[in-house]
Amino acid sequence: MITDYYSRVRNWPSRFEIIKGKNIIDIGCGSGVLGSFLKKKYGCNVTGIEVLKEYSNIAKKKLDKVIVGNFETMDLKDHKSKFNYVIFSDSLEHMFDTELILQKAKNLLLDDNSKILIALPNIQNFKVTLPLLFRGNWDYADEGFLDKTHVRFFTLSSFKKVLKKNHFSIINLHYELPIKSKVGMINLLTLGLFKNHLTSHFYFAICPRK
Repeated sequence: MITDYYSRVRNWPSRFEIIKGKNIIDIGCGSGVLGSFLKKKYGCNVTGIEVLKEYSNIAKKKLDKVIVGNFETMDLKDHKSKFNYVIFSDSLEHMFDTELILQKAKNLLLDDNSKILIALPNIQNFKVTLPLLFRGNWDYADEGFLDKTHVRFFTLSSFKKVLKKNHFSIINLHYELPIKSKVGMINLLTLGLFKNHLTSHFYFAICPRK
């Protein structure tokens, strides 16, 4: 287990228009770095859920509230708090039943204007597909695309199918293709033809279909 993974800076939600002062729940909050960023930048009230107690103890010092437990198996029937934003930051792929997770997340939304924000690694990335195609390699690692703790893998197409089946609409979708990076430059030169192979992550803002 790489400790730094749970403390890494993640500010990707700023790609979306986060409304200041809203209530957020960060599912798989790690040591609370993302939640701390959201509190400082947007003045949000942030609740975290973290399955690993050692990191939840750190997060408790940074966030407004931290619940220790496995979101996938915990009973939320008596959980009365509702949120403007439900966030999965590189956590959804660590859970077994994606459809169940999305339905539980939907039940946490405050109103029709609330959103679920998801950072999802892209298994179609060339760093996975080229070694598989030319060398037959599919080697698990401590982190990254083939993190050995990942239990679900998604392409853009496969995740869109999951969302459609579960009656979610995509409000916004962003790619991890910084203009000054090599993949960003290649994406520009190829007119976006290979962006689904170049991006490391997809960033979704979704809501229940109306």
